[in-house]
Amino acid sequence: MKRSIRTYYDFAGYSEVVGSDLLSPSAWDSLRGSDANFFSLAASREDWLRSFADRPELLERARFIVSLCHQNGLKRIFSVGVGVGALEFFIKAEDPQLRLTCTDFAPKATARLRDVFDECDEVFPFNMMRDPWRSTPETLYLLHRVDTELSNRGWRACFSRMASSAISPVLVVATELLTPERRKRMRQTYLSHRLHRRPITFSGYVRNREAFRALWARSYETVDEMRVGDLEGFLLALKR
Repeated sequence: MKRSIRTYYDFAGYSEVVGSDLLSPSAWDSLRGSDANFFSLAASREDWLRSFADRPELLERARFIVSLCHQNGLKRIFSVGVGVGALEFFIKAEDPQLRLTCTDFAPKATARLRDVFDECDEVFPFNMMRDPWRSTPETLYLLHRVDTELSNRGWRACFSRMASSAISPVLVVATELLTPERRKRMRQTYLSHRLHRRPITFSGYVRNREAFRALWARSYETVDEMRVGDLEGFLLALKR
């Protein structure tokens, strides 16, 4: 049975910076420009590198993605919604010969990433719902932890747009999979904040495995499901 739920996050002292809804370029730009742990994008390269230096799980994911590219003869990665670009840094460090394109829909944060990520081949703003998708050969299209950004309807429309531009293969790496226990905790957190009138920010959507598959079922087939380091991944190919 397909299950999905809206999720909320307590940004504590940064709630006023972000506002009540995180899912906009301006909200992400505000958060990336703050000094909030795990969310800020440092203005200097030294601070940027320091911010994710002790993240072994990112290195593990990067090594898996690079290995996947090698196994399938892929020489390029087009990564959507890269945020601070930490995973992508480890990908490029693992294999400097892979041509890497980093994109995000928050323009100020993207410009800041371009200033610090010297190794990246391309960094530019890209809105997956509005900007044209362009198919290039031997390319892996990476959707790493961006699943929370769109509603079910939004993702079906996005995958339809991608398919119409022959975007394939696609690797979807889920932020998390919804479980009954996780659903219960999220509901309790939301009600507690409302009851005590503490600010809480809408931060997207969480889904179970069946709901994920349904997002692309009209346009893509699921070639494989695998662990991408510590997270769940889905490798997709265009339906014939």
